[in-house]
Formats: sequence, structure tokens, C-alpha cells
Amino acid sequence: SAYNPEHQQIFYDAGLKPRGYIPSWECSRDTLEFSDSILFSIFNGKISEDIQLIDQGQKLLETLGFYEDSINEPVSYQSYSFVEVESRTASIKKQKGVKKGALALMFSYLVLLCISIITALAFGSSGFSFVLHTISDLGNSQFTPSPFLFDIACIIAGLITIPYSFFCDEMRKTPKKHLEVISRSGLYFGILGGIGYMGVGIFSLERGGPNGIFHGISAIVAFSGFVFSILFFSLYAFMQGNSKVKLLGICGIIIPLTMFILNGVLATPLVEWLLLFSILLYTIPLNYLSLH
Repeated sequence: SAYNPEHQQIFYDAGLKPRGYIPSWECSRDTLEFSDSILFSIFNGKISEDIQLIDQGQKLLETLGFYEDSINEPVSYQSYSFVEVESRTASIKKQKGVKKGALALMFSYLVLLCISIITALAFGSSGFSFVLHTISDLGNSQFTPSPFLFDIACIIAGLITIPYSFFCDEMRKTPKKHLEVISRSGLYFGILGGIGYMGVGIFSLERGGPNGIFHGISAIVAFSGFVFSILFFSLYAFMQGNSKVKLLGICGIIIPLTMFILNGVLATPLVEWLLLFSILLYTIPLNYLSLH
């Protein structure tokens, strides 16, 4: 019952006033690093919004021989709401149905994207080309007989990006504050990119508003969110992972960011396509790893 905030309130109403918090520790099997986590913090019968981890977590690391002298940050801060979300994310991800559903949605997006490209190349009235036409032209009936395929693909991809971003952040197992900030930044930008990608599908070129302003903003938000999400998750992987993960991190830091800058400078359809493919080549294996 101590783990249930509703039960804690019952104790408080009965005249008992517990104070303090329940700490726990998790150990990464790969790096043998311990990370602090908090189940809840209670003071005068209310859940505390600011949770400060206790120094005993650092002492435990020292006792077990996993503590490094370079780690001088005995405390870190989390909000109760985020701890609750992370706990639920971990439990949801363990369900086989969730894993299969997430993989099925990712596969559905790739299939729809490929079909929309093939349809535009084979049946488009104006001769669709990666050199002459942008990605968004897949959602324009002037260039493809089935623009709805691309619109649906964008909405699906935007939706699944949000839980995948939580799954990627949930892989983080470290007591180091700066690494937590890096991983959390990848989560935030991933959510932002997902929202932007849904906007690309909802506000296609044919529904983009005056001069396509809604579509343009959605595309900028999507590309920016995805690239910087990859950048932060890659930086974390490079600093924390094994040799294979470090290689993935290096590629994620260099390739998508380079293509993002080139797309902003050159602004050609071909570079935009290369940017999309660089994002997919990184996020697909990362999303798959986040489920395993």
C-alpha cells in the first residue's frame, strides 16, 4: 500500500503523517552502472512535485564498487509525473501486444511511403522525379493519383514517433545528470517531430492554408524535431554505449545533421529526399532497438 498514493492519503486521513520517500536502484546489465530512481515522495500527506534523491544512493554505489571518483553529483531531480510516466512506459513496453503493434505501425508507414512513391513514379501525370519534386508533392493530386496514401503515412509516422521517443528515453540507465538531460532532450524533440509530421499529413499541399503556410510550418517542425532528437539520442549513445552503439551514435550525429544543414542552404528537392532517407536509416534501427 505504501506504493499507492491513494492509500497514502488514507493513512494521512487516519492521523498518520509519513514523511520521506521510497528510493530504489537499478543496475544496467551492460555497463554495471547503478542509477537512482524514486517511486514517490510524500510530505504531510501530499505527493511532492520536486523529488531530491538521497545521498545514500551514492553511498550504495561506493559500497558495491561501481562508483567513480569523477561522479560528483550526488543528487538529481525528477518530477513525480515523469517518474509515473516512465514507470508506465516500461510496463507498457513489456507487453508483447504493444511491441507487435508498434512494429506493425512502423512497417505500415514504410509500406505506405514506398507505395506512394511507386505510384507517383509509375502513374503520375507529370513524370515524378526525386530531382524535380519535393517529398510533399506525394500529397498533391497534380503529381500522383493517390495523395491520400502519403497523408496517411505521415499521420501514422507522427503518431508512433511519440511512444517510440518514450521507449528510446526509457533505455537510459545512468545516474549522471548531464546524460539524463541529453536523453530527455531527445525525447522532447522526438515528440515535437512527431507532432510536426502529423501536421504534414493533415495540412498537405492541397490543405496547407494561405500559400501553404500550415504545411510549411509543419514540415519545418517535423524535420527540426527529428534531426535534433536523433542528435541528442546519438550523443547519448556515443557517450554511453558499446562499440556498435557508438558507431550508430556517430552516424546519427554526423549524417542527418549534415543533410539538415545542406537542405537549409541549398533547398533542393534531391537534398530534401536525402534528408528524409538519412532520418529513416537511423530511426528505424533505433526504434527497433528501443523495443528490445
